[in-house]
Amino acid sequence: MFLKPQHKIIIALLTSSIQAQTTQICDSTSNATTNSGRYTFFPDVVATDDSGYQCTDFTLADDTTTNTTLFTTTFSWSGTDANTSTPHSFPSLTLNLPSILPIPISNISLLPLTNNWALYPGNPLSTISSTSASSLQNVSVIAACYLTLYLDLTPETSQNASLAATKIIIWQASYGGLLPLGYTSTSTSISRPSINLAGITYTLYTSQSSPSTQTQTTWGTRAPAVPQTVYSWYPDSNTSSLTAMDVSPLLNYLWREVYVDSGTYVGYVEWGLDARHATGNVTWSVYEVGMNVKRGTPVKAVGGGAGRDREVGRGEMVGLVVCLVGAVVLFG
Repeated sequence: MFLKPQHKIIIALLTSSIQAQTTQICDSTSNATTNSGRYTFFPDVVATDDSGYQCTDFTLADDTTTNTTLFTTTFSWSGTDANTSTPHSFPSLTLNLPSILPIPISNISLLPLTNNWALYPGNPLSTISSTSASSLQNVSVIAACYLTLYLDLTPETSQNASLAATKIIIWQASYGGLLPLGYTSTSTSISRPSINLAGITYTLYTSQSSPSTQTQTTWGTRAPAVPQTVYSWYPDSNTSSLTAMDVSPLLNYLWREVYVDSGTYVGYVEWGLDARHATGNVTWSVYEVGMNVKRGTPVKAVGGGAGRDREVGRGEMVGLVVCLVGAVVLFG
């Protein structure tokens, strides 16, 4: 059984000293990096309503052969208001590849994602290996799992989640009706692009997020400090198991179709769970997770539904302005 937050910090210190291969993080500000240095775990607890807690057992001894690690997070955000507009926590894993990142988006040839996890009510149980949507409904879970990439035309800025001008979110699973920004657009003139990867159809939604009025202490390190364009690829079905699935075609589509400039840098990559509400303890057991970025010639994505009336992204608007200015210079 998990103890109250004030007791968990003491346990975290004891766990680290007794068993150096794992560590327990139950506060909002600590983080932990795997022995190889490849991954850093952030609890990113942003709740301010004292409606619950979060505690994670993180494995420091990552597998350097498969480039994977594992962790287990238990949380409970049981306030009377489900408050789906903002996350309560975002337990996540950040990819540390200084030899590759930052990298121009058009130079990414592969971005394989591997993970095997289960989200279920209660405390950690090794016997549970899959997610039951109905069991999550019983405790009113509102959560989503996704991969996030931060981009900017400046390499250094692309590595700062708060200052990066662009964010790409590749959704993997969603529970409790959680949807991406831009999903509720009712414009009938928009033909949304879609791409099929490994039998899953991803649809593109575009939105703008404003700088947060909250402090970094409240919102964690990912609160946007500048206007941010958000591109969300949303799947037609949930999946909790991926084996080296290459998601780079979703990135390639964005620069080939000039949603983002081909020279835009990808500098920050993270994968995690957007946890917003649960009336009791819920555990996210990540039995395996791994990410990678490969430099090289990208594969062209085969997509559909991108018409002349599609949504205009920030990169496309910049390109249009440049073309117009060029026309004035040439013909003026």
